[in-house]
Amino acid sequence: MGHTTASTDPAPTRPVAYVGGQVHTTEGPADALLVADGRIAAIGSIDEVLRGVGDHQLIRLEGAAVLPSFVDAHVHTIAVGQALTELDLSTARSRNEVLDLVADHAELSNAPVIVGFNWSESEWVDDQRPPSAEELDRAAGGRQVYLPRVDVHSGLVSGALASAVTGLRSATGWQDSGWITRDAHHLVRDHVSALLGDQGRDGLVEAALDLAARRGITEVHENCGPHLGTWADVDRIHRIAEARGMTVRSYWGEPADGTLINKARMHGVAGLAGDLCADGAFGSRTAALSEPYADDPASSGFTYLSVDQLTEHLVACARAGLQGGFHCIGDRAIGDIATACRRAAQTVGLTAFRASRPRLEHVELCHPADRATLVDLGVTLSVQPDFDAQWAGAGGMYERRLGRSRADATNPIGSMVRAGARVAFGSDAPVTALSAWRAVSGAMRHHQPSERLSFDQALHCATVGGRRAGGGPGGTLAVGERADFSVWPVELTEAIGRAEALTTDELDAESVLTVAGGRAVHDMLGQDDLTSS
Repeated sequence: MGHTTASTDPAPTRPVAYVGGQVHTTEGPADALLVADGRIAAIGSIDEVLRGVGDHQLIRLEGAAVLPSFVDAHVHTIAVGQALTELDLSTARSRNEVLDLVADHAELSNAPVIVGFNWSESEWVDDQRPPSAEELDRAAGGRQVYLPRVDVHSGLVSGALASAVTGLRSATGWQDSGWITRDAHHLVRDHVSALLGDQGRDGLVEAALDLAARRGITEVHENCGPHLGTWADVDRIHRIAEARGMTVRSYWGEPADGTLINKARMHGVAGLAGDLCADGAFGSRTAALSEPYADDPASSGFTYLSVDQLTEHLVACARAGLQGGFHCIGDRAIGDIATACRRAAQTVGLTAFRASRPRLEHVELCHPADRATLVDLGVTLSVQPDFDAQWAGAGGMYERRLGRSRADATNPIGSMVRAGARVAFGSDAPVTALSAWRAVSGAMRHHQPSERLSFDQALHCATVGGRRAGGGPGGTLAVGERADFSVWPVELTEAIGRAEALTTDELDAESVLTVAGGRAVHDMLGQDDLTSS
């Protein structure tokens, strides 16, 4: 009898033997492992694992695959919870369909703001003109409406919401149509965030971590900042994850100064990095390019920080013992960061710079010379292979925004790995789904065959790579390691290992069992599968 748990109980006091599975270890296959005191105590055959063990629990896995649990190295936890409970616009294929979905939701929701996620006008079949503020007012009956675009670097607002946000219409990035980018978008996000109470925000974190556990993820890297949430949000995410036994590495996206460094230490963040934006996103035409956009020759996007500011931030973080880093997507922004990394390494010394473990998020369009610089300086590259699956290929968003040649050069994951880069996989959820299998499959089925990874390479980036990106050990199934693992139907892992084309349901599959620090945080086996010996 299967059931799901999100346990806040301590790890079992007796050893637990998981037997009859296909255990994926760096030393080769095994069919059993023993967990004691939250760590892996033995791996091998059933006889080897149980030899000399006294009173214990026995869980039979019936041939299922046992893998290290996943790390999602780029998550917006509260926004994931919102996307699970708010309006999903991913199915809309026209402006009118968006308006119809908003109207239907307005009749059902009592929320102070109607929030709709995951729309992309580049996917619409005909007219790609987004709804205006006036159209949203009519559809929602005069309610406040906020519709962040799928990349969350731009969005739409109703007139009612625009009137409620002081200074919005004079902010950089405001358009009278209700389209918002840059400072205007930040003001709207702050406004919407302030309307959620503490209890509601706790519930959103719970929902997001439940989903992570169901999908075999036991560590998430929260990307927060003044335009995304509050320090209280960082604290609540840590508190709720710790109660479950799950791991959170949090990053605050704001340029470093003395006051902020002290605050970062007080709140236990791993670094001042993540969504500290050096530029924007391709879909919103705000990523900084060295040449104009193919579908908007008047624009090359925006840089939000100068080379001097980038350098000062990296130096301050290195001296404070915090990870520094940035969100960067376009080649112009990444080139600026490569220059800043060289300057920072010269200032603090190469050894100290590498030891500070700087990291970059996304790194979607990167010149080979800049990539070589980042690899040489030991910078971690936190990338999202599902971006390639969603937006690359003939006729995709990348090609429309960038043209064929630049689009073919996006997300060079294989080149990064072959160059010896420190690579971690994330989802940027809710931009793409909180699903590590999507990342693994996306890396194996990259639109450019030369950039594809093997199953073992992709699994390494989604497990070991993520833990190292956050400064933690582990990520393998080995004696002495923390007991973080997930259990899957072997048919699914074999299909992914062959890089087969899988359905959305298969890529978003739930694990049979997810264990964090020896504690079951998601369990579909049920107590009927648990016996004492």
